[in-house]
Amino acid sequence: MNYLAIDLGSSFVKGAVLHLDSCRYESVLKVTTPERLPGSPPSHYELSAGALCNSVASLLDQLLEAAPDAEGLVMCTQMHGMVLVDDDGVAHSNAITWQDQRGAPYVRWLRERLSPPLLADLGNELRPGVPITTLTCLSAEGPLPSGKSLHVVSLPDYVLSQFSGQPAVVDPTNAAAYGLFNVREGTWSDEALAAAGLERFTFPRVLSADGALQTCYQISHRGRVLNCPAPVGDHQCALFGSLICEGELSVNISTGSQVSVVSRDFEGGSDLSHQVRPFFAGQFLHAATHIPAGRALNVLMGLLTELPGLAGTPLADPWSLVQKAVDETPLTDLEVELSFFDNGRNSRGGTVRCIREKNFTVGHLFRAAFAGMASDYHRYALGLPTPSKNWSRLVFSGGIANKVPSLRSMVENEFGLPSRLSPTKDDTMLGLLILALRASGKAAGINEARSEVATAFDLSGTAVRDQIRQSSNCDTS
Repeated sequence: MNYLAIDLGSSFVKGAVLHLDSCRYESVLKVTTPERLPGSPPSHYELSAGALCNSVASLLDQLLEAAPDAEGLVMCTQMHGMVLVDDDGVAHSNAITWQDQRGAPYVRWLRERLSPPLLADLGNELRPGVPITTLTCLSAEGPLPSGKSLHVVSLPDYVLSQFSGQPAVVDPTNAAAYGLFNVREGTWSDEALAAAGLERFTFPRVLSADGALQTCYQISHRGRVLNCPAPVGDHQCALFGSLICEGELSVNISTGSQVSVVSRDFEGGSDLSHQVRPFFAGQFLHAATHIPAGRALNVLMGLLTELPGLAGTPLADPWSLVQKAVDETPLTDLEVELSFFDNGRNSRGGTVRCIREKNFTVGHLFRAAFAGMASDYHRYALGLPTPSKNWSRLVFSGGIANKVPSLRSMVENEFGLPSRLSPTKDDTMLGLLILALRASGKAAGINEARSEVATAFDLSGTAVRDQIRQSSNCDTS
């Protein structure tokens, strides 16, 4: 049995064919995500909703050529994106992504109206780009059509609703991304809607935990009918693909970075030190997000490669040279702080300190940057819920974690813990494979699906497979 998988990302829409009988995926393909629409204010980040549908359709064309017998489609998505539609599903806005910053002036206004306990229940995600802030701006400044009921739909649910002609629904992992969903209770928050003055908007039906992986949309493409459960959030999907278990600490290092743990207990706290998101199998994901990583490292790399580029002799593989230089620099007293971009915690900018005559080299610079990252991960991880500090192991995922072993070693030393890498580099595809096994009925429960994948990817050298098997004994999802 074959399913198709699509990850609707910020730069690319990526897909693969999932072979459920062998627990493998192949034919990883991608098309470019539509470009930002020109001519809008700098704080706006909008895409053509129709172009987004076309990109997904184009990728489906290619995937069905590779697997014409596919029976279903599972999707994950960049979080916080939305389209406003009317009762008939007709779009009355462009696709607005998480990169949109128009809601920034309203963050303080909202914080004054949403109490810390309420913010904790909403997942602690009050920042520009989250729909609660964007909708507040739209409500105050427009333009919005008058006399119409407006439904706020996530990007992939909009696409599947258009393809199927069925009303949009939403998985809890994407509902929580709106900033208006009570994560503790699993319902839209009337209190938050009233406090923010957003009662004119309506929101899709949120699927229960036991119904989230049932068929919600049925689409026909190239004459093939595909059963589709509701799309899930890419963060949760990627961590699921890493096969994270309770007691492990996820360290995801890619363009951005997060440290995360999963728990069966909701612990929002009131200090807003971390975010809480719905996870799978009745669990919650506690995460510290927007930690400087690849995007910030590229600032340093951009400086180092500027002169060769200007000379017309760009370096073929600068990262391998950096890795070699770091390996040859075991110690440094240089200090690098990578907050080159405002992450909501530090808007002053990054720094390079303690420059001396002999320590301002590539090896020293990047070893110091990696050491600063390791320190950041440890500091942010200590802000996660107290019961989660009994970590047994680190789980690395993300492109940079895979490419830079010296960075992994520094993080291991900072925590004093052993580690493992995610089973594959395509964490989201492996996560979607697990979800497809459950959605198709090939696995009776979500943890049984994880156990099958752990066996297929030969994780017997760690305790992961046994932990998952123990979880599957009480699997009801």
